[in-house]
Amino acid sequence: MARTKNYEDAIGRKHKNMPRRQEVTQRCVGSPLKNPDDQRDSRLMGSTAELRNKIWEHVFQDSVVKLRDRRKNYIELCLNAPGLLVSCKQVYPEAVGIYYTNTAFKVWYTAKRLRCKTACTPTRLPEFLHGIGKEKASLIRNIYLNDRRDDWRTDTPRELIISRSQSAAWTLHQGMLEVQQAYGITVAPGVLKGRLVTCEGEDLWTSRPGKAKDELLAKLAEKCQA
Repeated sequence: MARTKNYEDAIGRKHKNMPRRQEVTQRCVGSPLKNPDDQRDSRLMGSTAELRNKIWEHVFQDSVVKLRDRRKNYIELCLNAPGLLVSCKQVYPEAVGIYYTNTAFKVWYTAKRLRCKTACTPTRLPEFLHGIGKEKASLIRNIYLNDRRDDWRTDTPRELIISRSQSAAWTLHQGMLEVQQAYGITVAPGVLKGRLVTCEGEDLWTSRPGKAKDELLAKLAEKCQA
């Protein structure tokens, strides 16, 4: 009995000293603008606004954020921001728009056959768009939609271009369906992009896979004739 009582006393002291649930949540998630350091005296924040904007453009240029893991916590997925944005109150309003404009957000789809119909695994795209809101969603210029398939299984470059254009059209359709589930949040035309592969094996992200396919096939024909 004494051993049990000591154990209970130890557990009681442990829980008594733990922060309340609300405090834990705030500590883990944090507020982007809660108690930031004062950076007004730094050389960076003392520079001109035009120079700072060029720096933000350079920092976020060609950045990619992957949204494929549905196991990640919703708050972790939607509210975590790059360290630069949460460095001080002045940086956030200056750089947040540049971040969403310059960053490509990527999702993956997996096709499944269900009763002779092709379905796909849902992604976090609707929740992500809802989490950031209309204003930030309207700033996004690139959402990359990819599917899980092996390109090496295709025999020839021509077959690869054709098969990838078909897959890109399918992923664009799935992406449009998911955007419709984003609780009224929309994206601008051309933001959703599917993946094709060029003759050199490089990824080509496009919102018009049919047109891109024709252009790639024409380039392939010219290359073969040369």
